[in-house]
Amino acid sequence: MDQPTATFIAGMVSALGSTTVGLGGLIFAMRNTSKTLAYQRDEAAAAREHEIRLRRDTEHREDQLRWHRERREAYGTFAVAAGKARQGMLMRARDTEPADALGTNLTQLRNDLFDAFSMIQLIGAQPVRHRASSVLTFVDEVIAGAAYDDEHWVEKILGFRAAARDDLVPGKVSPEK
Repeated sequence: MDQPTATFIAGMVSALGSTTVGLGGLIFAMRNTSKTLAYQRDEAAAAREHEIRLRRDTEHREDQLRWHRERREAYGTFAVAAGKARQGMLMRARDTEPADALGTNLTQLRNDLFDAFSMIQLIGAQPVRHRASSVLTFVDEVIAGAAYDDEHWVEKILGFRAAARDDLVPGKVSPEK
């Protein structure tokens, strides 16, 4: 083999070696790019899942706060209506107004109490529903002609208040207990 042919072949081998090294680097870069893209894709998916989880947690907390607020308002409305019904029952027991006016007034007070009771039946905790029912039953019995007994009333209303307080502030001891 003559010198120019040998030089040509050596140059070709060298160029082929350089091309192979270049192709190897290119393949390495492509693999790294592929791994980087997969990593970025996985990180983006994890970030989306985290955002969804945070949004669900926030919505859950907002729902809990809304339900708590609704129950607090319903319990308060019932307590106020019960207090007004008590005043009507006391006036009836003391005969301080004409019988027909007392009957109409007490019936309206009972209806207001029932409206508040209906909301508690929808959104209240079971112990609160039970206690509210016993208060309403007491008022119904007095309207039907039973004698008003203040000690019995206090027992019923304090039971309702304690149950409502336990529902609204779990773990807290009611002052009436």
